[in-house]
This record gives sequence, C-alpha cells and structure tokens, in this order.
Amino acid sequence: MKNKFLLVILFCHLMTSLFSQNLKIIDSLQTLTKTAKEDSTKVNLLKKLSESYLEIDLEKSFDYAKRSLELSEKIGFKKGIANAYFLLGNVSNYKAEHREAIVWYKRSLDIRKELSLLSDVSQTHNSIGYCYEDMGKFIEAKTNYLESLKIREKLKDTLGIAKCNANIGNIHYQTQNLEEALKFLLPALKIFKEFGEKRMIAAISHNVGTIYMYQNNPEALTLLQTALKINDEMGNMHWKTNNLGTMSELYRKKGNYVEAEKCMKSALTIVEASGQKEGMINIYNLMSNLFLSQKKYKEASVYAFKGLALAQESGSISRRQVCYDHLAEIEKKLGNFEKSLEYFKLSIVLRDSILSKENIKKMTEQQMQYDFDKKETLAKEAQDKKDIIIQQEIQNQKNLRNAFLVGFVLVLMAASLFFFQRNKIIKEKKRSDALLHLVNEKQKEILDSISYAKRIQMALMPNEKHIEKTIKRLN
Repeated sequence: MKNKFLLVILFCHLMTSLFSQNLKIIDSLQTLTKTAKEDSTKVNLLKKLSESYLEIDLEKSFDYAKRSLELSEKIGFKKGIANAYFLLGNVSNYKAEHREAIVWYKRSLDIRKELSLLSDVSQTHNSIGYCYEDMGKFIEAKTNYLESLKIREKLKDTLGIAKCNANIGNIHYQTQNLEEALKFLLPALKIFKEFGEKRMIAAISHNVGTIYMYQNNPEALTLLQTALKINDEMGNMHWKTNNLGTMSELYRKKGNYVEAEKCMKSALTIVEASGQKEGMINIYNLMSNLFLSQKKYKEASVYAFKGLALAQESGSISRRQVCYDHLAEIEKKLGNFEKSLEYFKLSIVLRDSILSKENIKKMTEQQMQYDFDKKETLAKEAQDKKDIIIQQEIQNQKNLRNAFLVGFVLVLMAASLFFFQRNKIIKEKKRSDALLHLVNEKQKEILDSISYAKRIQMALMPNEKHIEKTIKRLN
C-alpha cells in the first residue's frame, strides 16, 4: 500500500512537471485566443491548444478541437475543418475508441484529398493505419500505411518514408514475422538517428527492443532503457507506459519478478491516473501474465478480465486474443479444463482471424503489388529521364543544325552583299572612268579648239615689228 502511494506521488510529480513545461505555451495560446478575431488565425490557435493538451488532458484537448471545428465551419475554413476532424480522431485514438477515431480520420481524409494536401493526406492514412493495427485488422492497416508511403515517396520525404517503413515493420512484428520486421525497422531507426528525431528514436528503439526480447538478444534491455529515457525527458507518458510494460515483460522472462513488478506498478499508476485505455489494456495483460508466472492465479484472472473488458470496448482483436490466452492458461492451472478449453477456442478463433493464411496471403500480395508498382514507377522515371536526355540530344542537334543553317545563310548573305557591293563599286568605277575619259576628251577638244583659234588669231594679227614700224611712220 505504501509503495503504491509513493508511485502515485511520483506520477503526480511527473504530470506536474510535464504540465509546467507546457504551461507557458498554453497560457500564451489562451491569451492570444481571447483577443483573436473569429478567423483562421483563431482556428489555428485552438488547434495548437488541442495538440498541447493531448498528452495531459484528453477532455480539454477534445473541447478545443470541437471549438476549432465549430469556428472553421462558421467561417467556411475547409482546412481548419479537416484539421479539427483529425484532432478529434487523435483524442478518440488515445482513448482507445478506435472505431470512432477512424470515423473522424476519414472525414478529415476526404477534405484533405479534396484540397490536395498531400502531406496531410499521408499523415491521415498513417493514423487510420494505427487504429486498424490496434484493432488487429492488419490488412486494412497495411493498406493505409502503403498509401501513406506512396505519397511520401512522391514528395521525396526521407523522414516520412522512414516513418511509413517503421509502421509496416510493426505490422510484420504483429504477425510474428520478426526478421521481416527488422528489415524495415533498423534502416528507419538509422535515419531517425541521423535526423535527431528523438520521439521516433524512442518509438523504434522500443519496437526493436521488443523483438530482441523475443529473440533473446542481449541488446533488448539497452534499447528499451534508451526509449524510456527519451520519453521520460520529453514527457511522453503514453509511450513511457509501453516502455515500462515491455521492460517488465523482459524482467519476467528472465525470472526477475521484483524488477518486473516494479516496472509494472509504475506503468499501471500512470495509465490508471491518465485514463489511457489503450495503455491500460496493455498493462492489464502484462500484469496478468506476470502474476500467472508467479502462480498468483487470482490476481492474474482479475487483470485478464479487466483487460478483456476494455479490449472488447475498443474493438481490439489482438488484445482480446491475448486476454483469452491468459484466461485459458489460468483456468488450466486451476484445473478447470472445460473452462480453459472454452477460452482457448475463443483465442484460436481470434488468432486465426489475425494470422489466417488468407490474411497473410493478402498482406503478402499487398507488399508484392506495392513493390511491383514501385519498380514500375522507378522504371518509368528512369525511362522518362532517358527520354528527356534523348529529346535534349535531338533538340541540341536541331539547334546545332539550325545554327549552322542560320550561319550559312548569314555568310551567304554577307558574301552576296560583298559581291553586290563590289560589282556596284566596279560599275561605278567604270562609269567614273568613262566619264573621266569623256571629260578628258572634251577638255582636249576644247583645248585643241582654243589652240587652233589662237593660231588663227595669231595668224591674222600683225606682228610686233610691223606694228612698231607703222607707229613710227605715223609719228
């Protein structure tokens, strides 16, 4: 009782610390909201408030999402309506109300597709995939993850591609194909480390650590502790409970029940105080398994039934199957073989619905179709690039030919102009020469005429001596 009280005090301290970290942001957003006009700015403020409360107060998160929706509808802001639907889906998802969450998400998806918001469409497909995965409907989950992946590849979004591959890896883990799961998870983890994505490093470290736990890989505890440390620093209570639950299971498998129970009680205190139904189902199942290992069948049965009630409420097939497994084993240990067989049959029915050959075949076909489509897309892109190069080469040759022709025409025109000008000059020179010759001839004729006239004049005129004699005689 004392230990439980201390755990409650510790949880309250953690929640107070988390709330204090967000308090300034929340206060600032609330102040801005009070003075904001009834427009898209206020819608976005309400959206941020809903997101801020998601980890610490689901009811307030829901309230702000509804207010964002109402205002968006009032002003006809379609993107705001889509975002509000998405936020309402998140709240329902956190409450493990997956059917309701899917309804909200699909409403958001329709609008986001209409507005061609590709990144948001991809995000919504991922969230729908999460819900189906938690419900044990892995075909529907993988369908949505692959749709999201196609968009991220189209956008060349490295981080987005890594997240989608991580989700697909989780599907392989859920269907007990552990090696295939690691093929998707480990490359994704490497990318998240390169980009410093702490939240995703924690999530994938947890998932890889869980697989390593089942493979008896000694690195399992290190990865789980890494995930727990990051989530503790970031105040991610939802993921922290998963880390503690898996660490408890690891300690249980090693027979260290003291550490297992310590981790489990910490996780149980968090989920019960926060009301996270999904986390509660996981922890109740793990608590049941822990008490079963310790031969505390009464306690094991109590938690198995608690988990079953919530799993039925949320529609989670995989978690119901685990509960029936535990109940079958408990009744068997208690010698209630008829009751044990009844639970065992219920577990088998659910397990077959998850791991049936038909489902495995469909998921394999999904992956093959995706791989085929991807190869076709890559081949088409490669061919398109080749076609572009060929077209560029053809265009270059055309340009070269056209340049040659233009150059040739210009040279020809220049030559023609040159010869035309030269011929014109020659003709002008000949004409000038002819005129000059004519002028010279005329000048010669004039000069000859003048000379001839002068000679006649001179011949007619008396000479100077005769003139002198005449003058003297007259004197």
